[in-house]
Amino acid sequence: MRKILLIGSFLSVFWCQIFVNASLYSDPFLQKLRAEERWAELVLQLKPVTSSKKKWTAEDLIYLEALMNLGRRNDAMNVIKAKIPFGSLNEKKQLMDRLEIVSTTFLTRDAYQAYRNALNKLKAARYDEAQDRLESLLGREPHNIQVLTDLAFCRIQLRQIDLAIETLKTVKHLNPYHQTAGVFLGRSYYLKGDLQRSRQEYAALDWEKQVFSAYAAAWYAELLYSQLEFKKAITVLEKDLDRNPEHLPSLIMKAQLYFSEATSELRELWKARAELQLAQSRYEKFQKIHPYAAQRLKPKMNQLMNAIEKSIALLQGKSKS
Repeated sequence: MRKILLIGSFLSVFWCQIFVNASLYSDPFLQKLRAEERWAELVLQLKPVTSSKKKWTAEDLIYLEALMNLGRRNDAMNVIKAKIPFGSLNEKKQLMDRLEIVSTTFLTRDAYQAYRNALNKLKAARYDEAQDRLESLLGREPHNIQVLTDLAFCRIQLRQIDLAIETLKTVKHLNPYHQTAGVFLGRSYYLKGDLQRSRQEYAALDWEKQVFSAYAAAWYAELLYSQLEFKKAITVLEKDLDRNPEHLPSLIMKAQLYFSEATSELRELWKARAELQLAQSRYEKFQKIHPYAAQRLKPKMNQLMNAIEKSIALLQGKSKS
């Protein structure tokens, strides 16, 4: 049997999350094909049945299982996407969750191990090596949006912005509901100087749910500030911190914006320092969750604090004189 992996989990876990209801289907012939793992025959039997129904059914579960065991991820994703518009709000959410799982599931143990090796290079900021490994992996894991999204991130870091955008467009075509692709597309367009498209991508995100990036709000706020929307940028950061108090990038960006707005008043500088002190107090917690990101943020945090302290000292010196 093909060993399908869900970001490190074995096939049984994948089954629990998606196919637990497949056993409810009572057709003896289909049950026999499934028990004997005759996946190609199952696909032939179920394709006309599932394509004739708009709503999600037990047949779709077995059909999805068969497609994944044949390595036909893209077909499996298309089955789910076709059913989403016809579900209730709760059914749509469940189908979107299924789509996320199918689109990020690794089809073999070797492919998953290769991904882990590439991820280690990415976390160590060795983006050239990570990119090479991820590109090679796509031959074995076509349409895996976990691989594609990480590849796009490498390209952003290497300032291969056009390539990153094309990769992320592929991700959004495969899974239009994948939040991380929207975050990275917003960043890519910002770095390219296309602020309108950048804003559109950030505005389309579902900010009430986790968007899978601790940088999302900070990047969005940076864009808004570049368009002279200081108050809205601060609001975006504050809402993010209400939901995710440990988001160090948002705290640092908030301090940066207050510092950038400070003119001749100590009050604004004190606000900036207070936000940065809060970031310092939450550094260890963030580091446990995002060790490599924390390591890269620490120098920036220290440099910003030094700049703020120098500005405070300068203004206090002027006020005494």
